[in-house]
Amino acid sequence: MGFRSDMPQVKPISYLKANAAEVLARLAEGRKPLVIAQNGEAPAVLQDVLARRLLGA
Repeated sequence: MGFRSDMPQVKPISYLKANAAEVLARLAEGRKPLVIAQNGEAPAVLQDVLARRLLGA
């Protein structure tokens, strides 16, 4: 199975802490969600507000 560009990226919470401004800019630019991993689990998903609104939420 190949790489799917529609799949969300997964980053550790340490990456979010160290790169918060960059993460927010990429979310706004790409409109793709970012899964945050912590201790091997995925407790959160970050998504751009406009992308969320377009989903009808």
